[in-house]
Amino acid sequence: MSLELYKRYEIVFLRKNKYGPKFGINRIAKLVNCNRSTVVRWLKRWEETKDLSDRERKGRPRKTTTTDDEIVIGLVRQGVDEGLTSEKIEHHQKKRLTWARSLMNYDWNQVMATDESVFRLYDIKGFYWQRPGERKICRKVKNTIKINAWCCLSAVGFGRIVCFKNNFNSTFLYNIYHDGLLPAAREHFGRSRNWVLLEDNDPKHRSKASVKWKEDHHVKTLPWPSLSSDMNPVENLWSLLKIKVAEKRPTTVKELIRAIEKEWNDLPQELASNLIDSMKRRVDSLIEANGDYTMY
Repeated sequence: MSLELYKRYEIVFLRKNKYGPKFGINRIAKLVNCNRSTVVRWLKRWEETKDLSDRERKGRPRKTTTTDDEIVIGLVRQGVDEGLTSEKIEHHQKKRLTWARSLMNYDWNQVMATDESVFRLYDIKGFYWQRPGERKICRKVKNTIKINAWCCLSAVGFGRIVCFKNNFNSTFLYNIYHDGLLPAAREHFGRSRNWVLLEDNDPKHRSKASVKWKEDHHVKTLPWPSLSSDMNPVENLWSLLKIKVAEKRPTTVKELIRAIEKEWNDLPQELASNLIDSMKRRVDSLIEANGDYTMY
């Protein structure tokens, strides 16, 4: 089976990206869970063509593009029950394009970008048992211990990171806004109320209680199109942070939290500035793609 597209880009990031860890071939193969020759092949393809998509092949043509697949997967993960038609996909692309055009000359220096993610205590791999002539049987450990994390950053630098075991719901979001967002905003923007919050369309962010809290605290929010994780610079940061945390090999929840916080504090401030600077390029690439999915 061909290596998943996101893993191909993960290989390039781990080896070639300016702000990536620049790992060796063997280490990347272990992290991505593929063999060494696969890593070498995709790195060579990137150097030659800057394209990691599947090449044209013989046989029955695909009914959907890779982009369509990404959007469909995103819709399924968001719990959308309605039919996934070409009109639906086109609708999201138009929304993304309209959003990008409205922000062509936007001042991203006034933006505080935020996002949430999950860190798992154990990097669980599948264990396989197979006898000659038998099908492969996979067993995985369920209910792994995890820590939720929320973070923020701006062109000024990295703000706060909040690690917690609680379920991430609208009520707990108040604590994050109060203990993480507002202090970071004061540090980065002083008493100014001109800064803008960037967060995705998670239902918790759009709940009536959350909207009211932001109104009460004069927090302005940047409009955000659905299925647009490629536009949030924090998404790229999580990948790097998780790699660095995994290197510490934490064995307890306390060690995991300490590792997350330490690696966060050790991040170079210029990386935050560069991630925010990338927003203009992200918007431009989205316009060039006519609202289609970008490779960010």
